[in-house]
Amino acid sequence: MEEEYPGSYRSPDDPERVVYDESVIDRFNTEKALEYTFDNLDRYPLVVLARMGRSLEVFRVEHTLRVNYNVEGRWKIPSVLGLVGYYGLIPFTILGFEMLRRRGERLVPFAAMWTLVLFASAITFGLTRYRVPIDVAMILVSSFSLAWLWPHLVGGVRSALGADP
Repeated sequence: MEEEYPGSYRSPDDPERVVYDESVIDRFNTEKALEYTFDNLDRYPLVVLARMGRSLEVFRVEHTLRVNYNVEGRWKIPSVLGLVGYYGLIPFTILGFEMLRRRGERLVPFAAMWTLVLFASAITFGLTRYRVPIDVAMILVSSFSLAWLWPHLVGGVRSALGADP
């Protein structure tokens, strides 16, 4: 973009600097993006899977963490702790889903959140922030498994200590 485009002008303070109209810059960037997209259409299915994997933090996790604290402006330690908490929630979520399924409860509201997040990731780009509805659903579903596990864990500890169950 070194030549001058319609809508651009030379800066009065620095005649070597060309100032571009935002609409011109946007048109230029759009043309380049569309050119790249159409040149790489055969890679689209793989790109969609990568975007979904990024949202769920199962694809290039270290890069996603860097995006969180370098681009998104999040702090590094909370980003890492959030990832650890997310991974720690997965087994309890799976157990909770199985418990709800065996009870005959409807799982559609939770599945809808997953579908929404994965669709948004597929058509745009994969960011951790898109996963928030899934995180909420995971916490809710995990609460069923933790409510079931808690008496068993506490009862086991009491028995081991010799206390009355």
